Amino acid sequence: MPCFPHPTKLVLTLHSASLLPGPAMRNVHAVVTSGDKTFQSNSFHPKTTSPIWEQAAFAFNVRAKTHLCIHVRVVGTKNLRKRGLGHFYLNFSNRRLSKQGTLALTCPLVGGCGGIVNMSIQILYEAHPIRDWAIREVTKDISTRRPCHSLLQCVAKGSIREDIFKNACGACFLALVLAHNERDDSFTAKELVRPASPCDPSPMSTLASDSTEDDNPHQRPSPRSTGSSSSPLIDDSSDSPSCPTIQAWMQAVYPQVNSASSDQYNNLVTSFSMCYQLVRQQLPVLVVVLQVCLLVNLVQFNRICQ
Repeated sequence: MPCFPHPTKLVLTLHSASLLPGPAMRNVHAVVTSGDKTFQSNSFHPKTTSPIWEQAAFAFNVRAKTHLCIHVRVVGTKNLRKRGLGHFYLNFSNRRLSKQGTLALTCPLVGGCGGIVNMSIQILYEAHPIRDWAIREVTKDISTRRPCHSLLQCVAKGSIREDIFKNACGACFLALVLAHNERDDSFTAKELVRPASPCDPSPMSTLASDSTEDDNPHQRPSPRSTGSSSSPLIDDSSDSPSCPTIQAWMQAVYPQVNSASSDQYNNLVTSFSMCYQLVRQQLPVLVVVLQVCLLVNLVQFNRICQ
């Protein structure tokens, strides 16, 4: 039997809704919640009981998920007030998430004014040539090199990009490949606390994407040999401003690189704080001394005037 890859993405597309007879609503839109993330579709502005959405697609990463629960709420506006028109839940088991395909559904709305929502669900596998190649390189390596417990622990301090790729162990190499940005000469990572869990943003021009990575490539025990080619490029990385550069990444892993300058700064801050505390403690004494000096000068001035 052929071995099909595990799906990596679930795309939920809301097409239209048919509300029960009642007052028509404006700005009818859907609010989709999965886990701790909430997304909102575009609004159908005309006053109607049969809204149609053109761009109401939501993508969820299901690469390492065994269960997925999606809560969909339909909200409208009447007399400048938002009103809930109903909601429903979609529960996907591990068996359903492991099968690729497209499914058309009509779900009834529970609560509110009631009605139905027409939607389609697509579960698919996104091919990623660079990522798949890197995973194969790491998997087939039979080296007995000890893997790192933190990112880039296997690379010497101050290494350039080529040396990082050539000398990194398998887990670090895979993390760098997944986080590399084609539009920049530096590497990017999503988190400094867990730097080996890069996120895969959705390439769709839809509204939202759940890009939480449950599989950590840095936890793979199989390392990679040092005879690697030049750094590969991938075209599916995000240029979010929250992503630190490789310099900040390395500084978080090797904070001793700029220890001299940081020590000087810390000494300066410590000296300033000590001086401030000393002046603050001696301030009452200084006030008394100043008053005595003013009194002595005033007495001498009176004697001269007499």
